[in-house]
Amino acid sequence: GTFTGQYEDLASYTVKKADGTPVETTKLSDDRISFETVKGESYVIDFNNTPVKLENQIKVANELLAQMDADLLSTAKQILTNCIAASQEIVDNEQSDKYYDQRVALIAACTAAQNAIDLNTAFTEAQDFYNSLDPNADWATLRRYTEILAEELSNATAALQNSEATSDTYTAALTALTTAVDNIKGLDAQLAVTFTPGEGQVATGLSTYSASSMAVRTSRAWV
Repeated sequence: GTFTGQYEDLASYTVKKADGTPVETTKLSDDRISFETVKGESYVIDFNNTPVKLENQIKVANELLAQMDADLLSTAKQILTNCIAASQEIVDNEQSDKYYDQRVALIAACTAAQNAIDLNTAFTEAQDFYNSLDPNADWATLRRYTEILAEELSNATAALQNSEATSDTYTAALTALTTAVDNIKGLDAQLAVTFTPGEGQVATGLSTYSASSMAVRTSRAWV
């Protein structure tokens, strides 16, 4: 009888008998094929012997590459460029036994590149935020958090310039940098003071105090 199948890019794949003999197929569309079958015979559609998926991943990688013009992304960009070149060479040389593994490697490289882009974006925003802070602020807590932010900006730079950085490297740096920024922004809530007339209480961003104890207790909170 005639077998008809449909799957994404199915016409690009090879159909073989169980013994490895190629089977002639009819292309009905890019995603649909048919071929004649014999009762009792087994057929295999080899999804790994075509470069289509690897070629598609190369397109995705090149789109990411176009987003990596920032100076701090030059290292990550070179890593992705090298992986794209290796992938294209495999396609050009029709090394079908390497299509699958190279696609996996390229996907990992794309993930790392995207994480690097995300880190660079956060770095730029955090640097602008840091530049808006007063390094000579009287509030000890703010000075300490500002110093921590400076350290995390330095760590993010080191991560982006690390030729052996992985997705985890970028993600860890991004998390630490985001936390450092959030810690400073969270101080705004502690600076809010609410007076409630007639209730004898004063509420700060940290706690609620009686009017008589406010002067002493808030002075501790602001050190």
